[in-house]
Amino acid sequence: MSDSAETLDASDVDGSADAIERLRALGLSESSLLGSTGVAQHQRRLRDGAVSPQMLDEYATSLERITARAIAGEQSFPIDFWDVCSPEMRRAHYDEYRMARTFALPELASYLALLGRAFARFAAMKSGAETSVAAALAILEDTSAYIRAGHSTRTIRALPWLDQPQQALVLWQQIITGSTRRLPLVGLEVIPHGMWGRFNVATVWQYARGRGGERAALWGVSGFHSDYVGPASNNNQIEHMAISAVTQRVFHVPALALSAVEYAQWKLQRGVEESEARADSALNYTVARDLLPYYSVNNPRRAAERLIQALSQPAPKR
Repeated sequence: MSDSAETLDASDVDGSADAIERLRALGLSESSLLGSTGVAQHQRRLRDGAVSPQMLDEYATSLERITARAIAGEQSFPIDFWDVCSPEMRRAHYDEYRMARTFALPELASYLALLGRAFARFAAMKSGAETSVAAALAILEDTSAYIRAGHSTRTIRALPWLDQPQQALVLWQQIITGSTRRLPLVGLEVIPHGMWGRFNVATVWQYARGRGGERAALWGVSGFHSDYVGPASNNNQIEHMAISAVTQRVFHVPALALSAVEYAQWKLQRGVEESEARADSALNYTVARDLLPYYSVNNPRRAAERLIQALSQPAPKR
């Protein structure tokens, strides 16, 4: 934002009023929705000199470009989703204005299209058109095609040493939930998404419905045999599946070690049932057996189909 107030002449006033109306036309809320800035706050900043008319005009232009590129089929992409300055963004010296300018760059047009397709998949899954497992793995196919085509990896720059399959898996996990965990003992984040972590389909869904909640739980567990779920409270299996794949493929943590952690949590943490530890462990092993050995960015469908089939069946006895 501007560090000093500016004197508005008549043309400035007309331009800023036009920008405000353009924000309204895009569907931006008057007041904050789930932490969004909202029209009233943008007006207040303009009046106080915190932003200039030109800055607000550029913001409206950027959001118009973003909206045109992030197409989600018949499902509306909520404009308030973009109108947010998260703590992670602040730490990276971004605000909603700079972030909108970044997303409006031509190099990220394909990323916005990818996110739009992923959200359309998620919305279709929520309507019952397909299972959560099938929808999540279809998004993996899309992220694989995106990486294979050589599109921008700016949103996963925190891990520049990744090869293409690793990039696709990290981007996939980021887009479906954007969540992170820490590896036991060493405390390493899985994965350091930073400010890009909030750009995921579950968060978009929250803005589309105007309600918060636990992101991972929004995916549900359709497509999983009960052996991979355990208790009804274990509702984050899509998130677990993606994090397991990334942890094993990117950080080379074997399924055996991950499963040892699951059982340690069951023994040491209150509220973790043995059936949950067994389900999570079974999921780790199935990802290791049926997804990762067959996965490539050139042919992701083979691995996706194997995992869909495996997860719909009882887990092998160990």
